[in-house]
Amino acid sequence: RPAKALWLSRSGRYLAAPRGTWLAVWDADDGSRLFEQAVPRDARAIAFDTAGPPLVHAESGGGVVLRSLPGGEVVQGLEERPAPDYLAFDPSGQRLAASACGRNQNAVLVFDLPSGKVVARLYHPHFTTRTAWHPDGRRPAVGCWDYNVHVWDVETGKRLQCLAGGTAETTRVAYSHGGNLLAATSWSNQTLLWDTDTGELLAQAAGLFTAFAADDRRLGFVLGGTQVGIWSLRGGGAFRLLHAPQAGKGPGDVDISPDGRTAMFLLQEG
Repeated sequence: RPAKALWLSRSGRYLAAPRGTWLAVWDADDGSRLFEQAVPRDARAIAFDTAGPPLVHAESGGGVVLRSLPGGEVVQGLEERPAPDYLAFDPSGQRLAASACGRNQNAVLVFDLPSGKVVARLYHPHFTTRTAWHPDGRRPAVGCWDYNVHVWDVETGKRLQCLAGGTAETTRVAYSHGGNLLAATSWSNQTLLWDTDTGELLAQAAGLFTAFAADDRRLGFVLGGTQVGIWSLRGGGAFRLLHAPQAGKGPGDVDISPDGRTAMFLLQEG
């Protein structure tokens, strides 16, 4: 069964992709497959720790486990079984946000990993999608099907901002490395960019963003078909437009290495 998404570790050494009910993890340097693990069908609740090597993923039955790399041994299992759709480590690697939890999939649970306990429950007016952590580790931003992005203070559990301007369900969010910009995409196949201090919508353009460059001066994006491009965040416009090596529907997913030098495409054949 073809893979539908991929994850590249921050170090660039490990690559993970779910195929049906199995999650495969590779060594990205030599292409060797390290291990496979059963997961919910077409799972997207997968994340690499930004502060180290562990991998976290959802299990069938709603559980969440952390695994060491490269061997894949279980190092921790969370007591609560949130059955999330998405997972995201905070910058310290000490907290984990689990999105689309609960019967209505409108809750984000924040776990303190040393204790394994839930320290915050953030409720939204509609389904939640991906969560992004501000570099300060305190302000998670959550994509929501109400067309908005909700920014929270995880210490107090209070909503700080509701960033509006979208015209469809928000599917992905990301902070710039400096934390002064927030990007979001939606089912409208557009990217929106906000100033995180003022909440002002700075730009809106066709295409789905992939990642900020390390210096925050460029933003990668996918634009239908087989086109992958780079926006310049100084002066606007497309800096470069690439073509994935495939005809048809184009790349199913894209990830960019932390140094901004390598783009990885998930092609139709899986």
